[in-house]
Amino acid sequence: MALRTLLHGIAFCALTASVAVAQNQTFINGIISNLNGLGLTNFTQIIKQIESDTDQIAFFLSLSDASTPKTLFAPNNDAFLNPSVNFYGYDYDDSDTDFLGALLLYHLVPGAWNEGDLGSGPNHTIMTSSLQGHGMSELEGDESQVIACGHSVAGFEIYNQLTTTAVISTSTYGHVTIHTLNAIIGIPGAYTFAASLVAMSSFQQLQQSANAAPIENAHGITIFAPVDTAFNDTKTQLSSLSPAALFDNHVIMDHTVWYNTFTSATYTSESGHNYSFSTTSDLQYTVTLNGVTANIIRSDFLIDNGVIHLIDTVLSNTAPPPTTTTSSSSASTSTSTTSSASQTSNTAGPAVAGASKSSGLSGGDIAGIVVGVVGGVAIIGVIALLLWRRQYQPQGYFDPPEPYTAVAPDTPSFKAGTPMPSIAAIAPPSFEATPYIPDVEAQVPSPAGPGEKVVYDPAVAAVPIAPAASSSNFSEAAAPQPLAPQAQVPISDEVVDHLLQRFAQRIDRSGMAPGDEEAPPMYPS
Repeated sequence: MALRTLLHGIAFCALTASVAVAQNQTFINGIISNLNGLGLTNFTQIIKQIESDTDQIAFFLSLSDASTPKTLFAPNNDAFLNPSVNFYGYDYDDSDTDFLGALLLYHLVPGAWNEGDLGSGPNHTIMTSSLQGHGMSELEGDESQVIACGHSVAGFEIYNQLTTTAVISTSTYGHVTIHTLNAIIGIPGAYTFAASLVAMSSFQQLQQSANAAPIENAHGITIFAPVDTAFNDTKTQLSSLSPAALFDNHVIMDHTVWYNTFTSATYTSESGHNYSFSTTSDLQYTVTLNGVTANIIRSDFLIDNGVIHLIDTVLSNTAPPPTTTTSSSSASTSTSTTSSASQTSNTAGPAVAGASKSSGLSGGDIAGIVVGVVGGVAIIGVIALLLWRRQYQPQGYFDPPEPYTAVAPDTPSFKAGTPMPSIAAIAPPSFEATPYIPDVEAQVPSPAGPGEKVVYDPAVAAVPIAPAASSSNFSEAAAPQPLAPQAQVPISDEVVDHLLQRFAQRIDRSGMAPGDEEAPPMYPS
């Protein structure tokens, strides 16, 4: 079952890939037909030539990917009459499909680029092509090679070419913008051949004197190369400097820095100094290293493994970079040495007048300790205040009352304030204790008239009420005597309501003595 599922999955993937290839092929056929219609038959002949080489599929996958727009530079038929015109260090080889595949990838750029999108003069545009590696690009991290271009009197012009290379017409096919060129764009060549095209022979001699590693071996390099006249102006001064230190001032290894990224990060030379960049009034860039400033008179001269920027001044300050930090081990050694010296001085004799004794804590440390102690004391004080208020602050009107504590005031065996046990616990053993439940409205016979109520009058001496008798628990002698007649005082309904309201209030009895105006009436014990 699992094998069948796996086979189904493989078949589905193969079918999906076949559909994708078929769709890509349909697009490729369509764009070839379109290019032929534009009269670019020599260019389409190259496309068909490398299409038969399965190792060159990268160009077709990128070109047919409709997820992002593309720009295709297509040289016209006249460009192939002298195909090597823009090549330096190598020749155009129409029999090498690896070379032709790299050439097509260099002519394909992600994004839709038109003349209005380009900068001009020193603020030109750097485009990232689709060419990676392929034996023709050796940038760091297999980064894609770039194209330098801009808006000039020639219109949409490709820079770093041995002849003026410009767009002569534009059209579109699907997601691809097609720019027809008057020449083939030459892929950047090796450093040795590039250096021969510009006036930087003195810098090459400096490299040899410094015994520097061959620049061609680097994968990513940025060179600020002084032109020959810059060396001639300072020949006497430079003769006393280290060629290796001087060369290192002008090189960034393993990193390619195009002009449009000068200010996007901090870049450090091989000598350990950081470069800084600024612009002049005419929008030219300057570069400064260790206090020496040079004008960048030509930027972004492309080579296969990096870039060259030509400058008009030698970055001649070879002083080592200043030490900005001290290691902890050095600091510890210094502290130990100072401490030992201090001890030796104290042992040998009195301290020199005006010398201060080193403290184990700095002023900042002492201030921090004082602030911490004061803060701690303040926090403890706030907590203590809150606890005191919680214990001694009088209850507010809405605070819940304290629990009642029943006290038997007339019982000698109890101390005042001691919680009173149940009535059953203090009654004589021969009685069945029945707790007395007071009733404000005593429903007893009275001489009162109909509708009138009778209440217990606390002013009248009370006679204890004995619990109900049980024939098996007490004798005739112990039987309770009849109650003496009590004075019954008729009262009005208003008085009764007032008393009911008073009894309904939750008043703490603990602080009131019998007879107080606010105290409730005392019941018989």
